[in-house]
Amino acid sequence: MDAYFYLANAYQVNGDLTKSHLAYKKYLELLDPSDTLNYEFVNQQIKACETAKSFMDKKVYFDAINIGEIINDRFPNFNPLVSEDESAMVYMSSRQFQDAIFYTKKVDGSWTVPENILPQILTEDIYAVSLSFNGKELYMSKDDNFNSDLYISRLQEDDVWGKVVKLNKNINTKYWESHACVSPDGKTLYFTSNRKNGYGGLDIYISERNDPSGEWGPAVNLGPEINSQFNEDTPFLTNDGKTLFFSSQGHDNIGSFDIFYSTKLENGTWLKPVNIGYPINTTDDDLLF
Repeated sequence: MDAYFYLANAYQVNGDLTKSHLAYKKYLELLDPSDTLNYEFVNQQIKACETAKSFMDKKVYFDAINIGEIINDRFPNFNPLVSEDESAMVYMSSRQFQDAIFYTKKVDGSWTVPENILPQILTEDIYAVSLSFNGKELYMSKDDNFNSDLYISRLQEDDVWGKVVKLNKNINTKYWESHACVSPDGKTLYFTSNRKNGYGGLDIYISERNDPSGEWGPAVNLGPEINSQFNEDTPFLTNDGKTLFFSSQGHDNIGSFDIFYSTKLENGTWLKPVNIGYPINTTDDDLLF
């Protein structure tokens, strides 16, 4: 039975949406009706196949510009994180024996030779997920004994990154915390967690920084306008702090995770998330943009 699900997903990723739809329908026929979680997810994917067809008819046009060989070498490089003034960048790179975190600065319009900062932050098997707007706080996630937790490293005066520090228990729980980003003023943390009493899977939460301790306060779920019954992940804010970009398996999706944005109103509520469109979003996972 599972073969139909994997076949449907393979068709979907490769853009054969008609065959994907048929394979998902066959999987549903064989699925136990009491398995509501899988039933709802597969129905979402069937809906996504139909949505994808309409999105593909109205493509979003954009220019993709390669930033050059000083960054893009022979290794897979991913998850670029750039400061607000575009003077600093941190990114992940899959090296021969480990995934490394590299740091580079822009000097006279060009990026400097990237430096692996794992020896500075004194840990391994950790992933950079966001950079503060001023470029001085790096947030990371680490699998701690099958439980993902969030960490921070701060840029020191000698331009060296400090040892990682685990975020407090308002943020990290016995559940899975996978991503965090901080608001432009540094006072609000947006992060993802699959802790209890959410709306489904990973949800996006916020925490306010307590003064004068600087510790993060209790987590508050962003609510059902943002968080669907499926997974939300990788939230990022624009420099005015009013627009939230994130990836979701729900909403008006064209397959797997798509990138959405929502705008915060003056009264603190969020508008309905908008899919940023095809081909920026594909029928595969679109995360860590």
